[in-house]
Amino acid sequence: MACGGEQVPVFCSLCEEETKIKWKCLDCDMLMCDKCKEKIHMKFKFAKDHEVISIQQVRLHYEEIDFSNLSCRTHTRQLCVMFCKSCDCLVCPLCISEIHNGHGLVPTREGYEINIDKLKTKQKNIITNIEELKKRKAELKYVDKTEQFKFKNTMQKMESKRTAYKKDVDKHIDKLKSEIMKRWRVLLIS
Repeated sequence: MACGGEQVPVFCSLCEEETKIKWKCLDCDMLMCDKCKEKIHMKFKFAKDHEVISIQQVRLHYEEIDFSNLSCRTHTRQLCVMFCKSCDCLVCPLCISEIHNGHGLVPTREGYEINIDKLKTKQKNIITNIEELKKRKAELKYVDKTEQFKFKNTMQKMESKRTAYKKDVDKHIDKLKSEIMKRWRVLLIS
């Protein structure tokens, strides 16, 4: 649920603590966690006759919507009678005569279906985008691991080269010292 643009956790209607909602009773209009469904809801009078569905099935269960009593936002005492496809809004008779005359007007239910179809399309696009982002994330993870391996490998090679070079330099210095010492002895003797 959104509240002021932020995500708000939904709690179980019965215990008001659990946020892992798994069930909805269509008769009570309650969201429930597993524990409350089994231990509390079943104690309600006539609960055995209630229709309890998985939360994933909620979007598949549509109630018949009554479009006959929707108030106009502009003319609050008027009821909306049509949907303006041009402006994507509900309109009352006064709105039609003042602003929306000649626009693409359809029955309210059809406007509702148009918007539902738009939402379904957007939802499919979002799901596609999420899948694409997951794929890219996996690719980036692979590239990151590869680059980390290359980095560590390069650092190890550099360290081993450093050690080898140090040994070579030490050998060379020892050789030079030895030669200088020999010459020094020769010089002292002579």
